[in-house]
Amino acid sequence: KKQQCCLFFNRKGEGRYYRCLDCEATIYCPRCDTLLTVSQANEKTTLICPHCEYKTAPPLRCLNCQSYRMASAGIGVNLIIKKLAKEFPHATLVALTADTDTVATALRADIVVATSFLFSQPPSFYFDLLAVFHVDQLLHGHKWDKNEEAFLQLKRLAQRTDHLLINSSLPDHPVIIASVQNNIDFFYQ
Repeated sequence: KKQQCCLFFNRKGEGRYYRCLDCEATIYCPRCDTLLTVSQANEKTTLICPHCEYKTAPPLRCLNCQSYRMASAGIGVNLIIKKLAKEFPHATLVALTADTDTVATALRADIVVATSFLFSQPPSFYFDLLAVFHVDQLLHGHKWDKNEEAFLQLKRLAQRTDHLLINSSLPDHPVIIASVQNNIDFFYQ
């Protein structure tokens, strides 16, 4: 239909994280308890916190089970853009992140792949279709306010479209139900 759509995926860059292949343990920032992302430059791997910029080298052994089988996994907006470019070669694609200078271009793009940087933009960033992927990653983790953060993100995304698609393996999760029903009382109960 040539309408504008947005894919919301809150992981910048390549978006990979480091994990143990044996016990599935991941590495979190010691300062702000956020999942560290993998950054590679000049064949050197660094783990970086996307919030406070804490940096560290990846551990040789798992901190949980002591296994040496550590590897990076996951995707981010840049990888999504690359895959979409192959699937939709004639579409205008823009990644909307704090690291890019594409804010003006994003208003005219066919497909926008956005991180939470979208929330800092004016209400004119309104899409015919908005899809949010991997809400489950918000519902799991170590942060004490993860459910509230997920609920608020879904609510804020719903305000930017008439058609919100939510990708989740937990469709019966109370946060998702409260968001879909727009029922804040149910959420707080």
